[in-house]
Amino acid sequence: MLKEAEQEYTEIDIARENQIDPFAKDKVLKIETQVAQKRTTESLRYGEDLMDALELSEVFREEIDQYMMSLEIYELNKQKAKKAAEPEKPRASIKFLGRNIFEHILLHLRRIRSPELENTIQFLNQKQCFALLFYLEHFLRNQIQIELVTRAIFYIIKTYQVQLKQNSAMLSIMKSISLHLKGHFKELRDEIGVNVSAIKIIKKDLNQQRNNAGNDEMGLDFSKPEDGFNFAF
Repeated sequence: MLKEAEQEYTEIDIARENQIDPFAKDKVLKIETQVAQKRTTESLRYGEDLMDALELSEVFREEIDQYMMSLEIYELNKQKAKKAAEPEKPRASIKFLGRNIFEHILLHLRRIRSPELENTIQFLNQKQCFALLFYLEHFLRNQIQIELVTRAIFYIIKTYQVQLKQNSAMLSIMKSISLHLKGHFKELRDEIGVNVSAIKIIKKDLNQQRNNAGNDEMGLDFSKPEDGFNFAF
């Protein structure tokens, strides 16, 4: 039964990879480049929770954006002495439990077991993955859960590489991600370089101490020429 299900998923993924975009002049595009992986009940549950968190956060974010636009129009009308009702500030859902949208998404990301991260994101569609990139960019820019965030970013970029290149709305987010990833990798490279240099210094000191200890046991000091000549092999 499990072998049949695995074979079915593999056939579905192959079919998706070979789909043709009618607007690409007969060029084959990978509409969804998902790898056939093991679907588990656990990753499915994580995926459903993450999708619910994304939907809730995106709805509230749209309400906030709409409120800010209405507030700007209200202020302009107020300056022109035009009477208008002040827009009502949207209220966050009780499901946030006092968290903001970024904290809410991060909470659900951290709940995912590390081995199940890619499998969980695999359940998200393209629109949901692009929405998730908005939050991942914020975490990366503020150096929050770097390892978790970079893994999620790399998986989404690998899966939707073609679509991201064609989506101009994602350009600013991708530029920011690229900039901060380069900065993070530079910091890691510098840190590794310092650690390697420190290890070399420690190794040199240990070798020197070992050599000095050996010389002291024999009563020889090779810094003196006479001891070097008197040493018998």
